Amino acid sequence: MRQKRVLFLTTSTGSGHMRAGEAIRETLCGISSELKSKGEISASLIAVITDFDAHPYWFSKYVDEFIIPTEEMKEEFISYGIEANRIHAFGIPIHPGFSKTQNKLALKTKLGMRKDLPTILVMGGGWGLGPIEKIVQHLNGSKMALQLIIVAGKNEALYDKLKKISPEPNISIKNFGYVNNIDELMEISDIAITKPGGLVASELLTKGLPAVLIDVIDGQERANGNYLISKGVACRIKK
Repeated sequence: MRQKRVLFLTTSTGSGHMRAGEAIRETLCGISSELKSKGEISASLIAVITDFDAHPYWFSKYVDEFIIPTEEMKEEFISYGIEANRIHAFGIPIHPGFSKTQNKLALKTKLGMRKDLPTILVMGGGWGLGPIEKIVQHLNGSKMALQLIIVAGKNEALYDKLKKISPEPNISIKNFGYVNNIDELMEISDIAITKPGGLVASELLTKGLPAVLIDVIDGQERANGNYLISKGVACRIKK
């Protein structure tokens, strides 16, 4: 039996250098489509859009199927000549752990968190981007009683700076580097302060966690932020 080959391309801006990453993936889609048009590749080509917007590079007639985040995006694809039966609004694929509801008190005990304070999750993607240190310093001096969960990701310089911040008596600060349990940290938080990558936006929606959006760059991040704001689950801080 001949094995069928499938080539998947995704648009994730979940972490790292977003604009460069999306440009590379869009270019790959264009190149793959061109090769397929010439018969140089025969695999099925499936584009998985993991932002709440898509660049025209993705609208190729040689892509066999499109997996998109929302029904609202279908009309845009159709306007570029993509047949409706090739467009599937399956949502943005995220880890199944985000769909599980867990006991918050038990999780706080497991993670060593206080149970008597409002909890704010502050993060900037896998690379800890954005004015995170400034935000933590501001909240630390706010005179409010808060628990801050800070995720620096792979930004070791940021992590080192955060460890030097002495929490005020009314503040509890828990610093993390790169973690694999963001779903648990979202579960125990009351609000998030974050950049709006596509995967993060979908994770926030799945967890029902409201967010304050920071350091939003033009392009797909702005589109992701606009989608969250349109659903009444986020607001954006402007400089």
